[in-house]
Amino acid sequence: MLESWVFDLNGLEPVPAYLARPKGLCHQAPAVVFNHSHGGGYDIGKKEFVAGRSYLQPLPYAKALTDEGWVALCIDHWCFGERSTRRRWRR
Repeated sequence: MLESWVFDLNGLEPVPAYLARPKGLCHQAPAVVFNHSHGGGYDIGKKEFVAGRSYLQPLPYAKALTDEGWVALCIDHWCFGERSTRRRWRR
């Protein structure tokens, strides 16, 4: 099961994320934070978690981890994915 979340980590901008849970999970489960790769794909970000990348393992990490019973979270890091158009923030 894949959920879209949005965090407020710095009070300046929303941080989009995906949370993947094993199907039918009704108890506590181990969790992991997945950090997407760089690979020059600034537009990809957290999508790599569910779609995979050719230079990573064949099965996307969201599927591989949930198949093993893990809950997994992946955010778009600064300048990647939905945050790829991030402009410099000033207070």
